[in-house]
Amino acid sequence: MKKMKIIALLAALIAGLAIFQLLSEISKPQEVPRTNVVVAAVNIQENTTITADMVMLAPIATESLLKNCVKNLDSVIGMVISSDVIQGEQIVTDRLVRIGDTQSTSNTLAYVVKPGMRAITISVGDTSGLSNMLRPGNFVDVVLNYTYEDDSQSETQEGEAKNVVASKILIQNIEVLAISSSLSKTSIPEEGYTSVTLMVTPEQAVQLSYSEYNASLRLILRSPLDSNKTENSEITIDDIKGEGVD
Repeated sequence: MKKMKIIALLAALIAGLAIFQLLSEISKPQEVPRTNVVVAAVNIQENTTITADMVMLAPIATESLLKNCVKNLDSVIGMVISSDVIQGEQIVTDRLVRIGDTQSTSNTLAYVVKPGMRAITISVGDTSGLSNMLRPGNFVDVVLNYTYEDDSQSETQEGEAKNVVASKILIQNIEVLAISSSLSKTSIPEEGYTSVTLMVTPEQAVQLSYSEYNASLRLILRSPLDSNKTENSEITIDDIKGEGVD
């Protein structure tokens, strides 16, 4: 009988030790797998260029990582954030934009326009728009075709000033940003396009706007290897016929 009591006591002791060990293991803080990702060190407002002091690496629970989160600090410096980010929030590639990058996931024309420049859309036809062969990223010159009264020329039989039809290169070496509503450099709408968006200076934008409504415009394609500007002179029918040329 005494032997049975000893065995029972030992069994109870072993069971108690096992339960104690199990409870100890359960009460231990479990290590959660973590991954270093880029987060906002401060609140960042939309359309802000990210600097080194605005971001940092932080260990985030791997299971809580956002899709397309960024893990390299250098890859976000100099990028623009497209929407507000609060301190501690993960930085994701979908909200990062590089100015002037037409392949950006934002697909927003505003971020393609470089600081100090403007985007303006002009209407084109098959001839004036190079027969649907333009692509974003091409560079073009804009030819202006116009008519004006020249008082220095001989008057007509009615005594009115002579109307002169002339052409000249209005703007040279400007970039095509979009074809219709497409920013793609590899394809255009199946139905072709009737408008072209160009990146110009504010002054050039005014010139194009005035010229489109008061004259006619035609685009001519440039080689991507040629950025030189040619002499910009007016051409009239007299010049083509060889008259009035010194």
